[in-house]
Amino acid sequence: MMYLARAVRPMRVRAPMRAALCLRTYANNADSLLDRLTNEAAPGETVEDKRRAKFDQYNRKLAAKAQERGLSSVEELAQKHREEQEMKKKLEREELARAHADRVAAETAAKQGSVEERDRALQERLRLRRQQEEARKLQAEGEEATTGPVKPLSSFLDVVKIEKESPENITKLWASYHTMRGKLSAVIPAETYARMIDTARKYPQFVLPLPKSDAAADEGADSAFEMQFLQWAFLARPPTVSTTTPPPSAVLFTSLAEYKLRQEFAQMSLVLTHYTELIESKGLVLMRGDVTERQTAESDEVKQVMAQKEAQLLALCAQRFYNVDWNKALDAQDELRRELLHSFHHNPTQFSLEKLLEASFQLG
Repeated sequence: MMYLARAVRPMRVRAPMRAALCLRTYANNADSLLDRLTNEAAPGETVEDKRRAKFDQYNRKLAAKAQERGLSSVEELAQKHREEQEMKKKLEREELARAHADRVAAETAAKQGSVEERDRALQERLRLRRQQEEARKLQAEGEEATTGPVKPLSSFLDVVKIEKESPENITKLWASYHTMRGKLSAVIPAETYARMIDTARKYPQFVLPLPKSDAAADEGADSAFEMQFLQWAFLARPPTVSTTTPPPSAVLFTSLAEYKLRQEFAQMSLVLTHYTELIESKGLVLMRGDVTERQTAESDEVKQVMAQKEAQLLALCAQRFYNVDWNKALDAQDELRRELLHSFHHNPTQFSLEKLLEASFQLG
């Protein structure tokens, strides 16, 4: 009897069993690879040791950051960060509320047909905005009592790193940094800054004329200039600078018309900040100019209250009046500027606007 031999089929491994084999092989390979990498990187050091070292390194960075900001602990740094985030959210909510109020006011004004109703709506909108600005300013003044009105240089510049550069490179780096950001800047020699501070101590307030556009100038000499009221504010010295050096300072510019109208609530138009961290090591003072931004009444667009060239003109004009060596014989122009500074503080009735314009813009 003949039997037909059946072909023997290879045994198939079911899918779940095949997956289990692959998973077991992968796990074994992963464990051996992890052990080999750990032993090669640091014999005797476990993965847990590495994790602990990374954690300690992170804690040290946080502690250094806290010390840099003048805080005593990492917990205080975390609390400060939470407060800043809460303040940021609060400002965002206020901004959204203002935008909503403006939108509602605009929609209401659009529905009202008469010009009188639209004017009243606009006046109410401006009144509410002024109240909000004054409330924000009062809150900001309360915060500045503890944090100071000016950001420290270390908040946007690595002072330790830049001290390794030459004065020439520092001048180039400072100028390029602010040019890319559309900011006014200058590097002032220590001797020049010392003369300016000496004059500012005697005459901490003054007025400077800011030329308007050609279109406004055509209306007449009286309307061709906007008077800017300036005030010097002397700041606390950095801890790395000796007390014998001139202190850092800020020159605050405000439109004279707005200052007369709103006094302490007047909004600044320009702030010139002088940083003295490098005055001893490099003989330099770094100046930064910040122009105030303001939301226009007609729209939600935010614009600077003056152009950069106008801010630069004010900075140069201020240096003209305050960079004077009073211990040397003065020429006619410097003597005229000294006379104007003196009369502004001690004899206002003798202060002459014509002489101010001459001393501000006449060359030589």
